[in-house]
Amino acid sequence: MNMKVLLLEDDPFFANQIVNVLCGERKITYQVEHKATAGEAIEYLQSNIIDIAIIDLNLPDSKGLDTFIKIHQAQRDIPVIILSGDEDELLALRAVKIGAQDYLMKRDVKSNLLIRAIHYAIQRRLERKQAEQALKNSAEELKNRNEELSDANKKLQIEIANRKKAEEDLKISQSNLNVIMDNT
Repeated sequence: MNMKVLLLEDDPFFANQIVNVLCGERKITYQVEHKATAGEAIEYLQSNIIDIAIIDLNLPDSKGLDTFIKIHQAQRDIPVIILSGDEDELLALRAVKIGAQDYLMKRDVKSNLLIRAIHYAIQRRLERKQAEQALKNSAEELKNRNEELSDANKKLQIEIANRKKAEEDLKISQSNLNVIMDNT
């Protein structure tokens, strides 16, 4: 399996550590595109499709959750993992609440935690896409069923009108027959 990764990190030494961790993975081949600023990353995302983004929040041109928001808005359906040196749990919770797949500490990069987070993020993305497709299919099926019911209802209304007309015609015929019978 081949996976395209956008790595947004302004520290070249740390970026190299992440690339080494990813290249050490044997199950998946990672193609890593490294960018040092949010502006570079957004420009890259405008013309390239990636599978996952790994980002630092504090960059020369962007700070905090604004960094995540900019990347998330550039390509909404890609999973984003935040790597931060900041152990702010409240910030981590807010990031995940607004759409980040995970929030990891930079010190954990050398462990299997990053690889596991990537695998889980990709799995959740696939599950989300499957759920969205199932929802679209259900909505289409419901729309079709609704159209069928609407057509059946129109036919039923016509049938009811025809039966009422036939009933009125029958009453008129019955009344005419009664008049004829009374006259004889």
